[in-house]
Amino acid sequence: MKRQLTVNLESKEINTSYIENDDITSENDDLIFSTSLLSGYQIIGVNRIEVCTKNIKSKAGGYFSHYLKCNNYDLIRIKGKSDMPVFIYINKNSVKIYDAEEIFFMSYKDSKDIIKKILGEENIEVSSISTAGAHKLDFSKIMFGEKKSCGKDGLGKIMGEKNLKAIVVKKQESLNSHDEIILNNINEKINDRLNKDDLNSYFLDENNCYGCNINCKSTSIQKLTKRGIDNKRAEVIDNVCNEYGMDSITFTKFFDGEEDIYKLADNIIKNPNEYKIDHNSKKVTKKEENIFDKLGFCRFLINKDILTKKELEELIKLVEN
Repeated sequence: MKRQLTVNLESKEINTSYIENDDITSENDDLIFSTSLLSGYQIIGVNRIEVCTKNIKSKAGGYFSHYLKCNNYDLIRIKGKSDMPVFIYINKNSVKIYDAEEIFFMSYKDSKDIIKKILGEENIEVSSISTAGAHKLDFSKIMFGEKKSCGKDGLGKIMGEKNLKAIVVKKQESLNSHDEIILNNINEKINDRLNKDDLNSYFLDENNCYGCNINCKSTSIQKLTKRGIDNKRAEVIDNVCNEYGMDSITFTKFFDGEEDIYKLADNIIKNPNEYKIDHNSKKVTKKEENIFDKLGFCRFLINKDILTKKELEELIKLVEN
């Protein structure tokens, strides 16, 4: 069973319920943030959050999935639309809706800094739209950090249409498995198979993703360079798009190679209706998920032999209800 938090932005009604593991479906305009079975237990490489609507599904790494699960929620279901900009703050059973009019059009970093002041709390993780999502740009993303995001097909726009600036979770202690000794032994095996020598370094706050010290480079920059954009310019595009919260690959469709990057980004934000993307025209191919992907392991580890089938089954038993 999964513990679900439902927030209706229109009625401001908040409630919790339990649903079957496979019953995660988006109805009407619902926006769902879903953790994995293994999130929250301090397992190396488990950091993926899935965000979906009825027609869009996307994943991202970072720290949000871990701390959402540590607040004892497997998923958040957002219903309806608020009549004014808001953000949601989750501190276990205390769930509150705050006014976000002051920060709605701000960047991820600036709005996070102000949210900390509003709440009087430093130890938070934030999932938020940036400027592009607030302006309802077609290819705006949801940000889970200054360089972590998902939803190039417009998930940020959907948050913006709901007048939802951010979902904020308080950092809590990691969850306890049924047997911490076995879990630690499995972590040591993963560590050894990745040829690492410092088990604790996976969980340092300065890492890009929870439970990972690999700190892999931006895949967006790699994709940009494959399109013939030199590395220095690709880094500038990636940084600008992360600041505004828009997909860098789609951004290049409007970029002629010589144009001023900052000027173009600013023009896109100010005139979102002139930069429309027909997401329905994209060919969608369903890929069968690897079991590690389903369980929340980061993509870097999925193709590595980090656990045997028997070890994986043992790990799942450690966290099942």
